Amino acid sequence: MAFVQIGATATKRVVSHLTKTSCRSRGAFFSTSCAGSDQSRTCAPATGTCAARRYFASSAKPGLPPPVPIDEVCIDPESANVQTSIAQALSPYHQSQTPIVLRSVLSRSDASYCWPSLDYLQAAVGTDTPVYVEIGGSYADAEVQKPEITFGEYVEYMRHFEEKYRDGEEAVQATPQPSEIVYLAQNDLPPALFNDFELPRLCDDAEFAQQHQVGQGKLYSCMLWLGPRGTVSPLHYDPLDNLLMQAVGTKRVLLYPRTAGLTDDDIDNNETISLAEQGAWTYAGSGGTQYNTSPVNVEEPDL
Repeated sequence: MAFVQIGATATKRVVSHLTKTSCRSRGAFFSTSCAGSDQSRTCAPATGTCAARRYFASSAKPGLPPPVPIDEVCIDPESANVQTSIAQALSPYHQSQTPIVLRSVLSRSDASYCWPSLDYLQAAVGTDTPVYVEIGGSYADAEVQKPEITFGEYVEYMRHFEEKYRDGEEAVQATPQPSEIVYLAQNDLPPALFNDFELPRLCDDAEFAQQHQVGQGKLYSCMLWLGPRGTVSPLHYDPLDNLLMQAVGTKRVLLYPRTAGLTDDDIDNNETISLAEQGAWTYAGSGGTQYNTSPVNVEEPDL
């Protein structure tokens, strides 16, 4: 199945961590933006840090920085206080502007069980619903096409892709060519799909968010990404904080602190450093890219 991702963003003065994402299996995800700063039916109702640690980046490839550990928290989706658990888990990381992984939040949601079906998605979204796609690589590539097509046409593409590469089953060894990759990226989440999951309350409840010190509770946007394996978003930063919620498939994310390219003196005085200055070390905006997007390929840097 393609990947499905969901997330939330909160307005804060600081820039979000620079991010590069890539999908290695079919899936879908959605991302929500709000102001402020395995389909398993089982979940260990833990509220503390999981024993396992995740990492910002792998040290397997030369040139990549050493990995930095990131905390994980397991959320019991059947808890009567699940929204409070999510807010309490996120609060200290929101305040320190550092990442955290929350496990099992969507494990009992309809999205986890229904979205792997292209038939379901097509029926829910609508065959004739217009969507924007990226063809031929990441949005930062000059040769990438960004046409508007119908959701039904995109579903048909996904079916042909899976038939050719048996994505989601025993995979064919052949690697898709960039020209074969079509990515339904950063579209507004279709209204019907909001019924399949519960939006974190901290995203659109100002009183609740401020009570738990996790943003302003002002929803900015809720976006959908859907695609086959091989889709990539380039290294970039966002002016809002994000909650990325992966409903189907897998996604690899590389994160770098916004201060990675600053001196110690700069870090001590980062309150006065503009967003552009914080992102300058990544060459964001160079080579015709968007102001928040780097032309550097962090997986294969040209050193």
